[in-house]
Amino acid sequence: YVETDTDFKHHLDLPVSDMAQLREHSGEIMLPLLQKWLTYPFKIVPVCILRQNPSTAKEIAEKIMNANKILKKKIFIIASSDFSHFVSPETGKEKDELVLKEIDNLDSNTLYETVVKNRISVCGYGPIMTLIEYAKLITGKPETTILARGHSGKTSPSSSVVDYVSIMFYE
Repeated sequence: YVETDTDFKHHLDLPVSDMAQLREHSGEIMLPLLQKWLTYPFKIVPVCILRQNPSTAKEIAEKIMNANKILKKKIFIIASSDFSHFVSPETGKEKDELVLKEIDNLDSNTLYETVVKNRISVCGYGPIMTLIEYAKLITGKPETTILARGHSGKTSPSSSVVDYVSIMFYE
């Protein structure tokens, strides 16, 4: 069991939508990892983004920043997303490179345009854009580093894979 940070949730003042939660599964993937690796008590505020666009990302990033200006908590933000879905490893790598370039450029607008124009199946580009915008708000010019990269075909060989990339944003 992990407690919800109700103070932070209240200060975020985000609308609640059952529809946004309908097919979301990132929390059930992330929570066991956090419970295993974090050695201190923590609370969470899960946020699902139904309208994935740059203006929504900027709005949520500002709400997170403003809430924490009041609460002054140590926060850790995770943007959970698979990258390309059900494509060949080569196609996934090629398409993901386009997204990774815009993450590295810290450019939510171009990231959004790239995903839409190239029909890239990265499912959580809204949370990724939110993390980009939040990082820019609190550090000005954050750095990014790819920590790990792979695809589902590495554990169960297949010509149709889902890609995964772990990226850290830091000052």
